[in-house]
Amino acid sequence: MPLGITPEKRVIEQYPNEGLKVIMSSVVRCDSFGPPHITTQSNKQRVDRFMETIPKALRFQISGLIGTVLFYVLYRVIIEIGHLRPTLSWFISYFVSTWWQFELHSRLVFLNWKQIQMNYFKKLSEVYALYALSMVLSTVLHAVILTVLHFPETLSWVLTLVGTGILNYFTVSSVMEQS
Repeated sequence: MPLGITPEKRVIEQYPNEGLKVIMSSVVRCDSFGPPHITTQSNKQRVDRFMETIPKALRFQISGLIGTVLFYVLYRVIIEIGHLRPTLSWFISYFVSTWWQFELHSRLVFLNWKQIQMNYFKKLSEVYALYALSMVLSTVLHAVILTVLHFPETLSWVLTLVGTGILNYFTVSSVMEQS
């Protein structure tokens, strides 16, 4: 067998008692120092390996963008259907979106979902505490940009989001990376 890695072979293992199908990838590696050995990786491990090649700050931006789209949709729905003022809509949307942003960051940015599951409510409450600070700051900032500077609502929304996003990157990273 030549040196290097042979093409991947896909293996489907069935677990009839659990009714599960697990797709595994097997890679056979042969080098000059010993016999060939087989490593098996699940699709989750392959995704995690791929995600690790993307810098954490970029993963945070991608995760934040997904959360922001959901946040903005909720914000607009509250304004249009609830007929609430933009600052109150911002506050409510921010509070609700903190939970799904926590989920997105756990899975896409920090890649430590299993560790977070063990302390789920502790971590979630820590993130809510941090986001409470940025929620208050961002609500005030949003109000100032709207009422003092008289910027259009959407521009104010974007400027406020960018400002608090930078703050959140550093504060959330400090909590999520703790054991």
